[in-house]
Amino acid sequence: VNYFTKIYRFFWFILIISLIFLDRQNVYMVGAALFLLVVLSAIAILRAIEARNQWREFIKEEGLDKEIS
Repeated sequence: VNYFTKIYRFFWFILIISLIFLDRQNVYMVGAALFLLVVLSAIAILRAIEARNQWREFIKEEGLDKEIS
């Protein structure tokens, strides 16, 4: 597991902990949590799209798309 994945998982952990113990009256903490949520969600979407593209490339290389159709 590379460093990016470790940092990415750590930030998800920080987000969950901050949502549990968040002071909802503090505008800055709420804003920071929302910002972290948006950034982590965007990274998750980009990683899913990249994984899909890698699987499509693998299927084309192996010729598996012709066997299914």
